[in-house]
Amino acid sequence: MMAKEKRKYEVEIEDRITNQVVSIEYETGLSNKSLENDDTERVMSMFDSYRREKNYDWQADIHIPEFLSQVLTQAAGDAAQMFVDRRFVTAFLDDPSEKAKMASSASEECINRTLNRRDLYYYPKYMRAKTFNNVVGRCYIACWWEKEYETFLAGYNTTYEPSNEVDEFTGAPVSIIEKNEPVYEERLIKDQFQLEVLDPRNVIVDPKYAYSLQQKRYVIVREELSPQDLEERAEAAGYFNLDLIDPKTAPDETETSKETYNQDDQLQHTPLPDDGAFDVLTRYGKFWVVVDDEGEYSPGLDDEGNVVDGAELKPCRVTVVLAGGKSVLIGFSPNPYKDAMGRSYIPIIRPLCYIHPTKDGGLGDGPAAYGLQTAIDDSANASFDRTMLGTFPMLKYRQGSVEDTGSLFFAPGHSISTMNDPDNDVREMKIDDNSVAAMNTIGMLTQ
Repeated sequence: MMAKEKRKYEVEIEDRITNQVVSIEYETGLSNKSLENDDTERVMSMFDSYRREKNYDWQADIHIPEFLSQVLTQAAGDAAQMFVDRRFVTAFLDDPSEKAKMASSASEECINRTLNRRDLYYYPKYMRAKTFNNVVGRCYIACWWEKEYETFLAGYNTTYEPSNEVDEFTGAPVSIIEKNEPVYEERLIKDQFQLEVLDPRNVIVDPKYAYSLQQKRYVIVREELSPQDLEERAEAAGYFNLDLIDPKTAPDETETSKETYNQDDQLQHTPLPDDGAFDVLTRYGKFWVVVDDEGEYSPGLDDEGNVVDGAELKPCRVTVVLAGGKSVLIGFSPNPYKDAMGRSYIPIIRPLCYIHPTKDGGLGDGPAAYGLQTAIDDSANASFDRTMLGTFPMLKYRQGSVEDTGSLFFAPGHSISTMNDPDNDVREMKIDDNSVAAMNTIGMLTQ
């Protein structure tokens, strides 16, 4: 008989939680986002100068980078405005008191030093977020505080003990023995702010209209993590059930990879042995919990999915790993993120490009420009095709007037044999191009 899996909570209760997060919220959210993701991918194709329309071998397939040139111009302006020097923020004060000035100066210095930190990679993250924001209409940025300690040898604790031993070299008695025991201590090596730009396709939110993510019923972040990544986060994040995740069940490619950064290139992954990657879902939002006298949270659902007596809706962080065709609950805890007033908050911000009256995800330049970019490309390629047809010779011949149609081609020294009337049996077909009209159309579209 196989040994029963050791779980943090009862199997049925964990299954109810993972069903709520994965089947009800995550998969439904993916379905809701399908049109939004299609828009994102169309916009990204313009950014990558990739023409998505159907084409044939003989037709021109050229992308005119009109939209890309506008995006790069905007990016250059953003970079010049933000990174003209290393002072990214300047405090504005309404309080003229000396105390306020000193506090303001300290805050300004702290923020600027933080943003200038080398391992924050602020420039590429800022430009990536701005590009998502301008092109797609929104970007998501996760923010958190990270701490890291290391154990080091601080010295030795020397003690002296009486002894009846004899020195092995001199034979003299040894009355005291010196013992040196190593002393290890922990020191703080990292205590700092951190941020990460999230691909919009990896963020699932409650569909209701909201002005801030803090008003959403839930926010789910999908990311790609290896078993080693999970182990490194386990202590800080309070993960459990990690022994239920078999590295051998890791997929060849995660959904995170397929649907975002590797969707177009389809590059091959090369993981280390037993260190593949899994899709990991982290859900922020209220969940039914039972709070004990010590303030510890436990799931507020029974094995049938019903809310138990005494359960409350509290802000939680729930983490699920999609491993080997099953969902494994590895995190269930109070939301650790609190503001200065002790209020829980979701550690993700969502800047918008333009406000949309019915879609709380806003509107970007990309969807609005997609039709114009398509018209420019189609007009240019149609003109190129017409010019090619008008440039390359095409022949027409009277039926039965040519013995071998395979001889109907142009080459130096090659002749075409006809049956009766050489001047009329085979004639060149004239096709007029009209590139001027196409260029005028493109000029109108780019104004």
